[in-house]
Amino acid sequence: PPYYYQTKSFVKIYDIGDRNSPKLINTLTYDGNYFDARMIGDYVYLVTQQPITYYNDSIIMPTIEYFGASSTRSMDIMPRDIYYFDMPDYSYRLTTIFAFDLSSDRSPTKSTYLTGYAQDMYVSNDNIYLVSQKYMPYVERQRMIFEKVLLSLVDSQTASKMKEIQASNLSAWEKQDKIESLWETYYNKLVGNDKTSLLERYNNRTREIEAEIEKELQKTIIHKISINKDNIEYDARTTVPGHVLNQFSMDEFEGNFRIATTTGEVWNGNSLNHVYILDEDLSQIGALENLARTERIYSVRFMGKRAYMVTFKKVDPLFVIDLSNPRSPSVLGELKIPGYSDYLHLYDENHIIGIGKEAIDASTEDVNSRNLDFAWYQGVKLSLFDVTDVEHPKEISKFGIGDRGTDSIALYEHKAFLFDKDKNLLVIPITLHEIDRERYEPSAITATTYGKVSFIGAYVFNLDLDSGFKLKGRITHMDANETANMLSREWYYNDDSQIQRSMYIDNTLYTLSKGTLKANSLTDLSEIKSIDLPIQRSVYDGPVYAF
Repeated sequence: PPYYYQTKSFVKIYDIGDRNSPKLINTLTYDGNYFDARMIGDYVYLVTQQPITYYNDSIIMPTIEYFGASSTRSMDIMPRDIYYFDMPDYSYRLTTIFAFDLSSDRSPTKSTYLTGYAQDMYVSNDNIYLVSQKYMPYVERQRMIFEKVLLSLVDSQTASKMKEIQASNLSAWEKQDKIESLWETYYNKLVGNDKTSLLERYNNRTREIEAEIEKELQKTIIHKISINKDNIEYDARTTVPGHVLNQFSMDEFEGNFRIATTTGEVWNGNSLNHVYILDEDLSQIGALENLARTERIYSVRFMGKRAYMVTFKKVDPLFVIDLSNPRSPSVLGELKIPGYSDYLHLYDENHIIGIGKEAIDASTEDVNSRNLDFAWYQGVKLSLFDVTDVEHPKEISKFGIGDRGTDSIALYEHKAFLFDKDKNLLVIPITLHEIDRERYEPSAITATTYGKVSFIGAYVFNLDLDSGFKLKGRITHMDANETANMLSREWYYNDDSQIQRSMYIDNTLYTLSKGTLKANSLTDLSEIKSIDLPIQRSVYDGPVYAF
């Protein structure tokens, strides 16, 4: 067979009825990469992706094999089985959705689609929504400026010549060059204030349509695929302006699909944020556009007839958005505070937990006294928001952790965030960085000063509406020798001891890292038992730097 590199992935299904003797009952192996999966009732829906592979001018079709309890069979993808769309893309790949019925020994069903690279997905009880990015080429931007700006500023004779060039068979770059030459000729004929006035009108008009241009050049493609047990059917597709942040930027409610996006770039000063509402056919029925100019979305949470959105550049605006009328969404209230939240979690219908970073305005801290329009990230920040009065949301409690450099896996992986309202329990992984204030003169500590790592583990909080965040204690998977080694170094990295997940059973809290599983009492966090996991340790053992 021809030689080529091919990633292979697998799914294994075990019967754990006898916990002391689990049995492997089904295995699926496939060419390609795992993308994501969801479980609904007895069904697991697996989404895989494989880039189009060429060899000797031929496309190599992916192979799929199923090894069941009573049968083994090939489920290879054949060209006739692939659905495709009139939607050109620069990163074609095969996206396959499998449906596993865990209540039977039947082999899974599947559907395969020729799509672009899927960025994220949202799954409801009835539908899978896959989203990917679509970028228009630079020449398209130039065409829009030509049509919406240049033609309105030059005389009729010059405009006529420009249109002739645009309608010709010349390449896009040749057209642009010739149109720019005509623009220069027209400009050079002018004198004095007329030249100045033309440039001002050009700049003003370009700024006016900049947001419109960005909405056309950067779009999110949405594919809607219905699921009903082992039936998988493609329903609809569409595009909306901008790009999504993550799965929490999407939601399905009462048959409508809601999605929050950002267009433009913060660094370019033209970013805007939007919410679009689409019906069951993915036709747009409502929109709330152009929120928080020059900022981008850091977190979103849809909750029934409301949405909560956090954007950030210098301060953290928390927007409370009314979606009760899907055809006319509106902003109910807004709260501006320093820092931002990367993840929003529902406490109850009137309160929200946020986890993110504290921030200090660069324009007030920069040593060169420049007017810098951004903020410096600091340590991790926990916030509790009260949205009972939707027009006036409040931050009723906050807890800061560490100095610049402090981080948490929960900022970008929501599964690392453990919260239980009935137990007043909140647990998050933390890599703590602290500034040694005895080492520095107070004037030498600025917003850009990083702390040195001093703790790797998890913070355990009590949380309620009356007392807010109360630190109950900390749990680490590092022993005394590892801790001493960490504290002796200027820079330290230990991936094996970083807590990835936490969970509880009855009154026992379990924390899991790559190297350890530990059980602690929820009453006083005393250690009950710890076991080492069979991995190859990867602690950084570089040089020790002197203070």
